[in-house]
Amino acid sequence: MSLSIGSIAMLSAFFSSDGTHYYTYFDEVQHLSIDHTMIAVYDNNKSPEVPRFVQDIDNEYALSSVPGFAYVKVNANSSQAISNIVEKLNDSKRYDFVSPVFLSQDNLPYVPTQHLMARVAVDANPIEAEQLLQKFGSIEKDYSGIDNLYRVSTTLTSGLEVLDISNELASMPMFEFVESDAISWKNSYYIPNDPEFAQQWGLSQSNNHDMDAVEAWDITFGNEDVTVVILDSGIDQNHTDINQLPGQTFTGASEDGDPSNSCDNHGTAVAGCVSAIMDNNLGVVGVAPYCTVRAGKIFNEISIFGFCLGFLESQDSWTVNGLTWSADVGAKVTNSSWGGGAGSASIST
Repeated sequence: MSLSIGSIAMLSAFFSSDGTHYYTYFDEVQHLSIDHTMIAVYDNNKSPEVPRFVQDIDNEYALSSVPGFAYVKVNANSSQAISNIVEKLNDSKRYDFVSPVFLSQDNLPYVPTQHLMARVAVDANPIEAEQLLQKFGSIEKDYSGIDNLYRVSTTLTSGLEVLDISNELASMPMFEFVESDAISWKNSYYIPNDPEFAQQWGLSQSNNHDMDAVEAWDITFGNEDVTVVILDSGIDQNHTDINQLPGQTFTGASEDGDPSNSCDNHGTAVAGCVSAIMDNNLGVVGVAPYCTVRAGKIFNEISIFGFCLGFLESQDSWTVNGLTWSADVGAKVTNSSWGGGAGSASIST
């Protein structure tokens, strides 16, 4: 189901909030507010059970695309009420982790997880830093091949605790940054669905207000040795009008970069903009049709409470791994047709 006026109204209701919390993006404070309409719960071994206060499972409970997490609708009128619900569910011991759904400064959901991403400063004592991080759980050193980047699997059970601990660690000179390996939503940028080249006015039109694609094709159509990784929600691996090689999935939800649900359409559309095949009497043409694309599936498009919301859901470590893989396979270019949401120092690094 596509995003409708009704679902836009529903989103406005979802994202109402107040309260003050924050995390740090390098040395910058990123303010967060609390969504009063839903929380996130996590079970380490399975899909989280439905809370007893949920009356309508189809409309009040939805699995996240991040394994083990689920979103639960609540009826709270303040941030304190949300904190009370989180505390009560934590005390019940029915979940391994519970968190408010925070909202970033552009009003998109941000959910801390029980994992931390920490990078030790170049002039710090790495042994001392490791010993400190190990107090919170097991560590993965040089995560995704990045020097001095650690992923910490903590024993924390609350998103509020994670924010407090990560902010405290981030303030220490021995760290370049510390943040949660958070779940965040992003905006997907607009992709036209015009079926024929004559309608692709962005590539060529009579008033010349375009990309000069036709003029560029007099010089080159691209080169098959140039691979563009589309960091998005996957590319249809059986698409007949895209010049592509097999991709890689980092969300755990599919194989070879294929879409994993009926909402996962954005990445395929982006791939077509780059390398839809030329002169095959089919569909459209990409701006660089002789280049190849590969899917780096770092997002799942969100299907929640019965709607395809038009947002992209990811965990920061998925994007870190996607970028590392892109470099490892020799990609000359990566495409990121998304934006907004909470910033991540791990990704920027």
